Amino acid sequence: MTRLTIALTLALFGSVAQGEQILRMPTGDQYLGNETVDHSGIFVDCANKPHSSADGTIQPTSQRCDNNVIVVMAPSLITRSPLEVVSVDPTAKKIEVMEGNTIQTLDLKQFPDLHWFDFSKGDQIGIVTDQKSSTGKWILPEAIFGKDFAVDAKQKEDKKVVEMLSHPDKGT
Repeated sequence: MTRLTIALTLALFGSVAQGEQILRMPTGDQYLGNETVDHSGIFVDCANKPHSSADGTIQPTSQRCDNNVIVVMAPSLITRSPLEVVSVDPTAKKIEVMEGNTIQTLDLKQFPDLHWFDFSKGDQIGIVTDQKSSTGKWILPEAIFGKDFAVDAKQKEDKKVVEMLSHPDKGT
C-alpha cells in the first residue's frame, strides 16, 4: 500500500511539473503556453501562435490554458522544419508535406481561421507538434509557421545560450 501511495504522489508531482509556462517579453507582453523541448527557440501560446522564446524569459506557472489545447499530460513539443508543401486541400483542411522522401498529411481541421492562400506547392514551412507524432503518418500540429521563423528563432536561441555561457551572472 505504501509503495502505491508513493508512486501516485510522484506521478501527481510529475504531472504538475509539466504544466504550462509563461513567456515574458521585454515589451511587457506575456504569453501562456509551452516551449519546445528541442531548443528550437519556439514558444507556443495557448492560442497556438508561435513566438521566439529568445526574445524573452520563460518561467514556470500554475496557470493553465483555458481551451485545454496544451494540456499537462501532453507529450513534449518539438519543432519540425523545413517541410516542403506538396499539396493544399482547403476543402478537407489538409496540407501534404514532404520531409526527406516521406510525404505526410497535416490535418488542420483544428485551425478554423487558417489562411489557406498563405500555402502553395513548393513552400517551406515548419510545425510544432508532439514527439510521438513525429514519425506518424498523420500529424496534428499545435502550431504552423514559415520556415524563416524557425531559423530566426533558433539563431536567437543559440545566441542567447552563448551569451549566458559567456556571462553566467546575466542569465539570472
